Amino acid sequence: MYITLQWLIVILHCPVVTLQCPVVTLQWLVVTLHCPVVTLQCSVVTLQCSVVTSQWLIVILHSPVVTLQKPIVMLHRELLYALGLSK
Repeated sequence: MYITLQWLIVILHCPVVTLQCPVVTLQWLVVTLHCPVVTLQCSVVTLQCSVVTSQWLIVILHSPVVTLQKPIVMLHRELLYALGLSK
């Protein structure tokens, strides 16, 4: 399948996970993971963060095909609540 949403938000904080998205239809996809190295295969999005310096890492992608090789923004869980990205 393809990642058809405009924004992909991935929250992570640990070792190794591989996600395969057969169904990605939400306007906002918030995934809680446990890893600095994540591979999302949906029209292929690859996140390669070798170093995580915060418990929460939020990655915002603007394209179905993106490659990142380092942490982007560090956020606390409370901020995610404030942004309405978590229940």
